[in-house]
Amino acid sequence: MRKLFFFAIISLVALGASAAVSTSQARIYINPGHGSWTSNDRPNGTVKHGANNPSAAGSDTAGFFESNTNLLKGFAMLEKLTEYGVPFDRNKNQTNSNPARRGAALDLSQNIVMSHVKAGPYPTVLMGGDANLANAYN
Repeated sequence: MRKLFFFAIISLVALGASAAVSTSQARIYINPGHGSWTSNDRPNGTVKHGANNPSAAGSDTAGFFESNTNLLKGFAMLEKLTEYGVPFDRNKNQTNSNPARRGAALDLSQNIVMSHVKAGPYPTVLMGGDANLANAYN
């Protein structure tokens, strides 16, 4: 079984090397998952604060949410890819008519594109959110 697994891995690496493209030709899509703080986002308290509700007394004031950490990992991946030489122009898409869709990582002409560049509260009436920002986080 190990030999079969090892052979499969070597085959995939060889196949990837034979179909390699230069960094200027690479097209990479980073999707750090959902971007809203909803019931499925699990606002987890940190060990230091211990609360599971970010509005509870003694909870993490930074509001630890899964979507925040996923977005930070997505940005870290973008930074690492640019270090490796994948082209990325930070000046693109700075004047989008929709402020929620501004950002270089949202410009589809880039070599690196992200699904979203913001994370935050889902704008529902119950949460007191602004319905005009519905696309800012998703």
